[in-house]
Order: sequence, then structure tokens, then C-alpha cells
Amino acid sequence: MKAHLRALILIQAKPSEPHFIVDVFTNELQVYWTSPGGHYEGVAIYFNNTDIEVGNSGTYSFTGLAPYTKYEVEMYSWITNVEGEVERSKSSPGTYKTLPGPPPLLNADSSLTNIAESSSKTITIVLSPNTFSEENGPIEYYGIYIAIGGSDLYPTLTTINNCKSVTVVSECVTLWTDGQGNLIQDNVQKMITEVNRQSGSIKFIIGDGSVTLSPCNHTYVNYPLQPDTGYRVAVAAKTGNDQMTTTNWSLIIVTDPQSSGSNAGLIAGVVCGAILLLLVIIAGIYYYRRHEKKGITERNLPFPNLNISTEDNRNRSIPMSKFKTKFKLSSQMDLQSEFRKLPKPAKSSLTADQNQDRNRHSDFVPYDSNRVKLVPIMEKSACDYINASYVAGYTSSKEYIATQGSLANTMNDFWRMIWEQECSYIAMIGELVVKGEVACSKYWPSENGSIASDDLSISLVSETVERWTKRVIKLESKRKVRLIKQFQFPEWLDEGYQKEYLKSLVDFATFIRSELKKDANPGPVVVHCSNGSGRTGTFISLDRLLQEMQEKSSVNIFETVQQLRQDRMVMVENFSQYLVLYKSVEYAVKCNMYDDVIFDNKYENTMLSNNQDVVYQTIPELYEEYERIEG
Repeated sequence: MKAHLRALILIQAKPSEPHFIVDVFTNELQVYWTSPGGHYEGVAIYFNNTDIEVGNSGTYSFTGLAPYTKYEVEMYSWITNVEGEVERSKSSPGTYKTLPGPPPLLNADSSLTNIAESSSKTITIVLSPNTFSEENGPIEYYGIYIAIGGSDLYPTLTTINNCKSVTVVSECVTLWTDGQGNLIQDNVQKMITEVNRQSGSIKFIIGDGSVTLSPCNHTYVNYPLQPDTGYRVAVAAKTGNDQMTTTNWSLIIVTDPQSSGSNAGLIAGVVCGAILLLLVIIAGIYYYRRHEKKGITERNLPFPNLNISTEDNRNRSIPMSKFKTKFKLSSQMDLQSEFRKLPKPAKSSLTADQNQDRNRHSDFVPYDSNRVKLVPIMEKSACDYINASYVAGYTSSKEYIATQGSLANTMNDFWRMIWEQECSYIAMIGELVVKGEVACSKYWPSENGSIASDDLSISLVSETVERWTKRVIKLESKRKVRLIKQFQFPEWLDEGYQKEYLKSLVDFATFIRSELKKDANPGPVVVHCSNGSGRTGTFISLDRLLQEMQEKSSVNIFETVQQLRQDRMVMVENFSQYLVLYKSVEYAVKCNMYDDVIFDNKYENTMLSNNQDVVYQTIPELYEEYERIEG
């Protein structure tokens, strides 16, 4: 009788299986369930190798999940049987896939302008295959945005307007294709655009008059463009679930002028004849000067290895007294043309497989001739490599070290470099996370914390957040102690033309230069952003240009960037950054910052007596002057 009763108790004690459903979202799973009924002591969800105890009925959300990813969810109830063991109910595990998310943007600029072609009524752009990633789901559609003028960095995705004509100033969408670049012209047939099958790049022709359908089957007319008109274009990629991401606006692309019809041949003949006559005159002048004055020999050129002649570079030097006028007379197209003449990166030998995990971006690596080499550690392979380059300053061949934002696995190498190169200053340009992407791993400790790195101990002494963040970091090794000053410029705007932003950027460079003047042996200044070339090159260029202004009362922006690109590839990465240099110098000119009085002894004496930085003694007065000029 007892045995039968015990068996009956065991049978009655079996827990019941809960009933549940799962709703899927892009970054979330929501689990709904009802009470399992019968005898049980608790209900739990098994997710991602973890048991989570929940209530008898209700909902539970798993957030922060990756888009377009499979997850397994299992739910069960449980009891403690008469033998003291936890006994689970049956469960029916299910696999659930989160919805697609916006396509990650691998290259915001995507070099649309550099590979664009135009006629009087069309613009052809090429989307490179490394612009968007499909890790958040396959790309189902591309939408082509177009605008005349405007200053926004990105198109507005919240309102996808149909282009009613091509003369409107506001942005609109003129063309839709599927994920392979096929024009969507009806629900069945598609007209194939030109696709480069080897590289995976896709050509889009804007203005060819075609009619396409949007993902919602709305009609979009690809209107012919206006001749001799500047347009900006951008490409939006769309996954399922209406998730979209867009590139930056391109630089301005100008359509060709309208053909003049029957007189075109006559005009072309006259123009060619005039050009030929002009070339003959120029050749005569060149021949006369060469034989009369002997010219400058290759031997005494200050920069014999540059890709453009020294004479050309001298012609680009602008006196401060004429800078404002010359800059206003230069169109954006003039500056774009100047930017395109900068040398392209040479091939580096440092792309070997063993270095790939030490490079944040495989396209930005140092040249072997001037890379920073770590002191070898014998038990480690390839241990002298770090993605860092010596960069020449205005007065020294190794005034800076340009490096990438630290990776988690290169943090020790970063601090080894700081210690071995005897650096005292770090300029960090930007934040740790930019547009949702990690640009640099945090390589300094939190307050009252410390980091052990090889033979070094790193601790944070102080942190002050004002217009920019100032940190003092202590390095300690074998009873030797060094203090490192790190200055972090918080926000970088590639299209930072606003007055207040330019003030901050110029002041930041001026402040760091004033700090260096106080130090008899500061060592190379370590400058980094994410790839160690774009924002890093822009900051170093600006620092050099401000020194050049004070020494020569003139600047040569092109030559400065050109020289930096000999030390590290793609310094000043894009035209927006190049334009920031012009705008920053313009601001400095308006404030008379090229006048030596700014760094006169009387200011240094004031600084020492009041224990304040020279930049805060002088810049406020310049602000007032700048406001008067602008107002």
C-alpha cells in the first residue's frame, strides 16, 4: 500500500509544460506565457545557456540582441520531488530569428564623387562593394537620393520624398533598385543595371528618364538633370523590416554644360586654335626664362621627392594678408581639384597576415621606412609591430607619432610605445564610439583604478572635463615614474564649419602647442583618432599651419598635407577634412593669430604670475574681435 501511494505521489507531482509564444523584433525577443496548471513550484526560461526564473504568467524581454540572428528559447516548470531532486517538465525548445536591422555602414563617404561620371543630363555613380555590410540581413533595395545645395551631412531617411523635378533644393529619391542593382520597373520584370561582377560594384545612372517602383510599389521618375548644375547624391541601403542606412552626401558633382548644337564644331575649332596659340606663347616664355635665368636645379630643391614641382607648391603659398580674399574667390570645385592632386598612398609592405589582427583598418597601415618599432620581446612573434608612424612637424622630423585608435589586443603595445619613445603628451581626436561604431578601445583606467600592462602599471591621477577633457596618467615601471598628459577633443565634425566649432578646434591646437612650449623635452606627441590618418592628419596639419603662420605670415595648406602623406598614407582622408583646414586658417586669420604678439613675452609673464594657460589669456580678446568682424 505504501509503495503504491509513493508511486501515486510521484505521478501526481510531475510538473506541467508551460505554453508560451515568442514575438521577434530587430534587437529583442519577447516571451509570453500562461500558467502551466497542475502542480509546480516555479517557471523558468532557458536562453543563451542561462536559466532565468520567472513568474507564473506574464512576459519577459531579451533586449540588446544582434539583428538577423538565431536564438533558441526553451521554457519549463519545475518541482522538488519527494527525494529532494529538482524535476523539470517537458519542454519544446524553439529557434527564433531576430528581424533584419539597418545595414552597417563600412564606408560613409564611399568615394562617390571620385568615381562619378556626368553628361549634361545624367550622373553615373559607382557604389563600391565595401560600402555596406549585410551582417544585419541581406540588402533588398537601394534608393538613390539627390539634392541641389544644402549643408546636411546625411539624407533624411524619415521622409522619403518622390522627386517631382530635378530643380528642387530639398532632397528626394529619384531611383530604386533591388539588392543586386536591378531597376525595379514592375512586379515581374526587372531591367538590369550595369554591374561589375568581378568587384561587386554597382553603377547607378541618375537622370536617364527611367521609371522605377519603390518597395511600397510607389512610382518614382528618374527625371533628366539640368545642364551645368551641381548636385549631391547619396545611396541608401534597405534590408527587410524597413530598416535603412545611408551614405554621406557626396561632394558636389556638376553636370556638363548644354551642347550649343550646330555651332559646336565651329566653337570647338576656335577654342582649340586659341589653346594651341596659348601653348606656343607659354613655351616661348618658358624657353626664354630657362636660358636667361638658368632656373632652379633639382639639386637645390627643398623637397626633391615630391610628386608635384616645388615651383607649383610655392605658387600655392598664400600670404596671411591675402588669405581671406583668395579663399572667398576660390570655389569649392577649385579646392576639390586641388585636393585630388594630393599624392595617393604608396603600397606598404606591412600587410602581412601576422599583422592583420593588430590593424583596426586594413587600409591604413604605416610605411615600413618610418614606422615606430617596439623593442622586441623575444618570446613573442612579430612583437616589434604597432600601427604607428613618425610624422614630421614644422621644426622636427619626428615631432609626432600618428597611430590608430587602440584595439583591445594592442593596448599593451600602445603603452610600451609611449614608454619606449619617452612621450609625454597624447592628443585624442574624437570619442571612443562614433556613430555607433567603436573607434578606439579605452586604454586608460577609470579614476582610482589601475591597469597592468607588461612591466608597466598605469593609473589615472586626475581627469577634468571642460571644453575638452584633460587627463593626467601615471606610468610606473621598476621604480621609474612618468606623468603623461592626455587631451581629448570630444566631438569631431568633418563638416564643422560653424564658428563655435572652429574656435574650439583652433583653440585646442593652440592650447596643446602652448603646453609643449613649457616642456623642455616633451618627446613626440602621440596623435590618434580611429584610423590614425583622417582626423589625426587634419589636427597635425592644423598645428603645423598655425606655426607656419607665425613664422612666415603665410601658409601652404596643399604642401603641408602633401608632406604628411609621405609619412603616413591618406593623411587628411577626405575633402571635408581638407576644407576644415581652410576654414580653420580663415578663422585664425580673422583673429590675427599669425601676429607674433600672441606669444609675446608679456603674455608668458602673465601666464606664469597667474598660473594660467596662455591660450586663456589671449583668445577671449580675439573672440570679441572675431564677433565684431562677423557681425
